[in-house]
Amino acid sequence: ITPGSKAASSNLIQGDIIVAIDGVSTEGMTHLEAQNKIKSANFNLALTMQ
Repeated sequence: ITPGSKAASSNLIQGDIIVAIDGVSTEGMTHLEAQNKIKSANFNLALTMQ
C-alpha cells in the first residue's frame, strides 16, 4: 500500500484481498489490470473485500 494512494486513503491494509472492483470480479485479472482499474476511478470506487 503506497502512502497517499487511493488504497491508503480507503484504509486498505497489506493482506486485504479484493474480490471485485466496481462489481467486476477480479478472478482472472492480473495485478496490473486491477491496479489500473483502481487508479482510473475518478470519484467513487466500490471494492468488495474478502
